[in-house]
Amino acid sequence: MSDRITEIIDSQFSDITSYKTPEEQSPLYIAIAEKYNDITGETLPEESYEENCAKIWKWYYNKYSYPDMARGHGLSRSVSRTTPETEYHFDIPYQLPQFTADILGYIRFYTITVNQFVVQEFIKHICVAFKLDKYTCNDCLTAYGYLPLHSKNLHDLAVYSVLSTTENCEADINPLSLVKERYLKALDLLRGSSGMPTPHKTISTSLLTGEIEKDKIFDEEHFLSYVKKNAAYLNWRHSAILKEHSRLVKVFQYLYDKQQKGADWSKEEARYSLFSFINSFCKKIDHRHFAERLIKDVQNDGKDYNRANRHPTREIMIILWLYEEFFRGNPAIICPKSYERAISNFCYKTFDEYGEVKIKFDIQKYLFGDMTASIKSTVKIGGNTYSADPYFNGSNVKEMINSKLSRYGYSILSTQSSYFDRIIIKLLSLKIYKASPRVQNPETGYLDHITSYYCEFGGSRPINLSECRATMIEDCETNNIPISLALVFDILNRVDELNSYMSGTTEEEANYILSCSLSSQV
Repeated sequence: MSDRITEIIDSQFSDITSYKTPEEQSPLYIAIAEKYNDITGETLPEESYEENCAKIWKWYYNKYSYPDMARGHGLSRSVSRTTPETEYHFDIPYQLPQFTADILGYIRFYTITVNQFVVQEFIKHICVAFKLDKYTCNDCLTAYGYLPLHSKNLHDLAVYSVLSTTENCEADINPLSLVKERYLKALDLLRGSSGMPTPHKTISTSLLTGEIEKDKIFDEEHFLSYVKKNAAYLNWRHSAILKEHSRLVKVFQYLYDKQQKGADWSKEEARYSLFSFINSFCKKIDHRHFAERLIKDVQNDGKDYNRANRHPTREIMIILWLYEEFFRGNPAIICPKSYERAISNFCYKTFDEYGEVKIKFDIQKYLFGDMTASIKSTVKIGGNTYSADPYFNGSNVKEMINSKLSRYGYSILSTQSSYFDRIIIKLLSLKIYKASPRVQNPETGYLDHITSYYCEFGGSRPINLSECRATMIEDCETNNIPISLALVFDILNRVDELNSYMSGTTEEEANYILSCSLSSQV
């Protein structure tokens, strides 16, 4: 692949693992080093980051470890309403290697220093353990690309409550245990509540946040009173995530999947299935277990939040929303008859094609409802301005995904966050459109209007896809494939070829540039 697109992809992704020094990227180190100095009366030496972390960790571990606590690497500190009390590990101190890597934001491999993805549970845990105030906690979360403590997340509320009051508490009080105690009390209140808000009565996050802030002191009494008053709204978020996941999986699980029984998709179509995407770029999954990992691990379709014990991960939701946007403005898809069971009786017609029953599925209507026509824009090609039909606008997609992430209580996309986020953000610098510039006909010598697909990537000059990706365009137009979906596969395959190193992954997963799980207890 030695063309203009390849050159641009190489340049766009070449700096994705660029390293920053601790003082540039680690608000956590700055915050806890200052707190440690205050607590101990000691002054840590400047620029001795790893040695200082070892000193800080020793104090922290001695303070919060206890004889019967769970141990070992890989303990999840994530908490959901269905996490059993025996698997609540938010209060368990981290081991030294992970503590140091996350505080500093990097991992050392001999002479190589690599950026470390810092998870939000670690940030919250550390802020509680070191009794940082709620404002510092929110500043740290946003500095790493996460949302502030979320007023619709029960455990976040418990953290917020403790951070609001621990500064004035006695020195011997364990704030991590206090979070657990308040959270479990609130959970009992939610389980005892009944009723769900109607779609028209859901309350905004800003209103909830305002209600919390108005009292200033958000102690246990205020916290439990707030939970009891807003129980229906807090319950709604949990089920809403599962319903959104189900809505999208219903369409994309079987779309283009040639391995399903009776699914007569073409070879070209099968390359762009969700299963193919996940296996190529996210995580190796046997096809026999794909449905189980994608659907069955997320139980009950959001109908009974008390029985559903897992959530879709933030990453798989981003991929599903991205897939959804690939089909915005696309015509109906011709599908095998077997696809009927996935979409039930919604937005499709059956017809005969050469004696075989096919389905014409209006995927546009299913995903987006009745849309108005897209607004035309203008583009400069070869120094001249032409009218263009927008086909895929990455900046709009990014805005949409961030809006949904915020709505469902996930952190928004951030270049300061994970490798996954940085790849997605780079992808969303893509813009695709149709235009008809005047091109000289070599046979007649006249200037003819030639309709072609163009793309811009990372602010590049327009690239004629109909020339440099002619085969791809032909396959897309013949086989019901959105051009944006095919081009993103093209880009990710190229990034995979670059073999960029991924921090925070196991050796087995190191080649998966969007490495992620499909479900988790979050």
